[in-house]
Amino acid sequence: MSSQDMGQYPFTFGSTQAVHAFENVRGVVEGQGALMQRMPLSISPQTGRRSLVHPAALRDSSEHAWNASLPAGFSTGGGASVFVGVSAGGGGGTSVVAAVGAGSTGTVAVGAEPSVGGCVEAQPRARAEAKRAREARNFMMGRVSSRFPWPLQGEAILGSMLSPRTPSSVFVARRRALAERSPNPALLAAGLPPARQYRANTYPFRAKSHFLYLVGEHIPGAALLVTRDRQILFAEPEADGDALWHGPRPSFEELRKTHAVDEVRALADVDVVLRDLGAPVATLPTEDAPSAAWLSAKLGRVITASGGDKLEAGGPDAALAEAMIGLRLRHDEAAIEQLRAAGQASARAHLAGMRATRPGGTEAEVCGVMIGSLRREGFEDAYGPIVTIHGEVLHNEHHHGTLAAGDLLLADVGGETPEGFAGDITRTWPVSGTFSPTQRALYDVVLAAQRAAVAKVRPGVRYREVHETAKRIIVEGLCHLGIFRGDPSGLLERGAAAIFFPHGIGHLIGLDVHDMEDLGDRAGYAPGRSRSKSFGDCYLRLDRDLEPGMAVTIEPGFYQVPAILRDARYVGAVGDDLRRDVLARYADVRGIRIEDDVLCTNGEPEVLTSLVPKDASEVEAAMRG
Repeated sequence: MSSQDMGQYPFTFGSTQAVHAFENVRGVVEGQGALMQRMPLSISPQTGRRSLVHPAALRDSSEHAWNASLPAGFSTGGGASVFVGVSAGGGGGTSVVAAVGAGSTGTVAVGAEPSVGGCVEAQPRARAEAKRAREARNFMMGRVSSRFPWPLQGEAILGSMLSPRTPSSVFVARRRALAERSPNPALLAAGLPPARQYRANTYPFRAKSHFLYLVGEHIPGAALLVTRDRQILFAEPEADGDALWHGPRPSFEELRKTHAVDEVRALADVDVVLRDLGAPVATLPTEDAPSAAWLSAKLGRVITASGGDKLEAGGPDAALAEAMIGLRLRHDEAAIEQLRAAGQASARAHLAGMRATRPGGTEAEVCGVMIGSLRREGFEDAYGPIVTIHGEVLHNEHHHGTLAAGDLLLADVGGETPEGFAGDITRTWPVSGTFSPTQRALYDVVLAAQRAAVAKVRPGVRYREVHETAKRIIVEGLCHLGIFRGDPSGLLERGAAAIFFPHGIGHLIGLDVHDMEDLGDRAGYAPGRSRSKSFGDCYLRLDRDLEPGMAVTIEPGFYQVPAILRDARYVGAVGDDLRRDVLARYADVRGIRIEDDVLCTNGEPEVLTSLVPKDASEVEAAMRG
């Protein structure tokens, strides 16, 4: 296959940006069906043609006749460009390749090992994968904004799609920042894995997010003490039999070096250290009761499990909560890289789910494919996956349904990085592969609301205003379709939006999918602001002015919920201006939601989950693969 057959992506980056674009390009091409293995290719800077050299070919040049090449002149004078395409290997297989150019400083390429098969198979497969690459190009955004955390210099070798590892220096800086903000020393517990049927059979352990923010590793039973002059990690010593059943554990000295703390001590030493402090020590409650009881015993006061939303104002724990919120509201660069990785992996899972959907299949089948996509990349679930034909049930975590041709499938699925950062994406697609006219009409109303709300994610904009923007566009769209009649402003005042959009526009996202919701509205609502008592608006989880570094979800929807439509408390104020005869024509729509993760920047909002399409025609194309 010649270089003319390769899909070219004209993405450019500023010269000061490190480039992480191979993740984005690779994800989209893989999402379109190309088999990409977690294997780096290296490429040195050259002039003229850029040839990709497979590592195996370096060992034995006769093993693979590898001659996938990129066109010359892809450097942009100090910036960087990305090219991606499909090329045939000389051994009869095919490969998807992507390259990132960084001016004259270096180039990077990522590809797949040549596929197994003879020359008879090579050309049809190459043509099919070239088609997929072209389709991927058609729905790609015009710009990729992910970045490497390191500069590209000379020869660069890239690894897999696994999420980046945050250096220990970042956690040191976070701990110091917390110590400066908190008026008291802080003791934060990692928590313990809950048992399933018996003590030795536990659910997978996931550390408390506040602990993860400062340590970055899931250490069961551990605790971290942060003071103005010391950072001490407490952990359980290795017990007899641990090495047999769980493998060797790092020593305390290894933990100290890995996490760059001043000391690592046995958990039994907490009492002595706290006694020597001679000052009140603050904490934040864990969700598991045993860890909360342990904190209670060590601090000499009652710490209630899952009690972070009820902290007594003026107390040391409330002050620590305010300090932690002040740090976690605006993400540092390392956290943003984690969120990008979570968003991209989640997007690839949605693309896999779209391709796996077929009439006669099941919700469980599609859900399994999506979770499998996350697992292959080393990601856990950020929350219970929602994959359902009953999208009118907002948090429907059952997967019992069979898919029929007239159904819409709503998938709300997000991955979590090994460091705990979440992705949160919802897409809705037709089981048959094509939206019906009525489904498309309502889908486009929700999409218009979502795009308008995303565009509002800018510094200084109140998040409630983002919510109100989406409400207005949904009501205006439903008026245009004839489902409502009357003036949209008057309908909004009478609660019309909540009849079909009965939740908030979104929430903070970070280490928790609903970030810091364990601390209640203290985290989500700015001082002096409180939740509305109106139906629908009362579920708005965030009411702060947006700032650069904040990450939020934008997720408007349309739902036909029978319990709402037949309850006069919700529809009575609208009365006959809700035209039920017209609504009946849209009976093939139970629920539609479109959700992205969006980073507030100093300029345009950055959609962290843009690799998965949301325009109706692009969704249909993605389902075709």
